[in-house]
Amino acid sequence: MAKGRIWLKEEIYILKQYYGILPVVEIAKMLNRSVYSIYSKANRIGLKSDLPRGRKPKLLKSVIDKY
Repeated sequence: MAKGRIWLKEEIYILKQYYGILPVVEIAKMLNRSVYSIYSKANRIGLKSDLPRGRKPKLLKSVIDKY
């Protein structure tokens, strides 16, 4: 198991709330973590996303730009 920062309860809560809604890149910026760590943690806790990788959905662009 790789050594890294321990996930706080608040970070896991945010991940659960936004995974599959916001692009992983944006969640990584919010949590100050790597994209890989977001995917890895989401996989370990069983989160699934139907959000396409890559471009941001236009509907969420205004919400994302606030961060």
